[in-house]
Amino acid sequence: MRVSKFGRWRHRYFCLNGSMLTYFATFPSEEFLRQASKDTFYLTDGTQPCGVVRVAHVDECDHRLGFKVFGTCGKVIDIRAGRTDERNEWLRALKTPARRKSRSWSVGNMSESMRSRSMSSFASDTTRSTPDRLSIPILTCGWLLKQSDVLRRWNRYFFVVQGGMVSYHATDKPYDVPRRRGYVAGVSVVRTGQGVFEMQIRLKNQAPINVRMSSEEELDEWRSHLLSCVPDSEETPALVNNW
Repeated sequence: MRVSKFGRWRHRYFCLNGSMLTYFATFPSEEFLRQASKDTFYLTDGTQPCGVVRVAHVDECDHRLGFKVFGTCGKVIDIRAGRTDERNEWLRALKTPARRKSRSWSVGNMSESMRSRSMSSFASDTTRSTPDRLSIPILTCGWLLKQSDVLRRWNRYFFVVQGGMVSYHATDKPYDVPRRRGYVAGVSVVRTGQGVFEMQIRLKNQAPINVRMSSEEELDEWRSHLLSCVPDSEETPALVNNW
């Protein structure tokens, strides 16, 4: 396995429990038996997992022995099996928890309360509960135009507002790694001209994000949700001129 595109391939022992994929540097049972034979029983680094990922999506890739596992936290792991039948067995096991979690953030025209419950259910399974960003109810989500920081071009991204934070993604899949995210510090409507519905989102310790909506109603809805994330002590100007 490897956890980055140019990382080294390493041998790891994997264990799948529900939707939780854990990997160790050594076979855990051997380590436990080795320690149990000593007078004093204690845990060493060898008994601790190298990493734990809640499975959100599985990509079969082009390699006949390889596949990718996407975690709900945004982590991506490249894995190669020793044999084709071994790979197929792992794919069958991993696709069961991934089937429901690889759904889209956008859940149609559901109400806000139903949408929150739907997103929270992504993280529920028979294993022990581990908090991740899919377990946090979302306030709103959808496709918006965002102005690039350098070329000032307008590109389409999928925005998600949850837990006082805003993030945007290249796709609307929950397992997709966000291009950027941060805590909302302020929101301002930008006056650019007639028929343009633009807003500036200020983030804590980050450059602001300029976005455009398709209508005034959509702008008001997003502004309302974003303002609910701003601490009461923060003052947000209503308008910003950008002639």
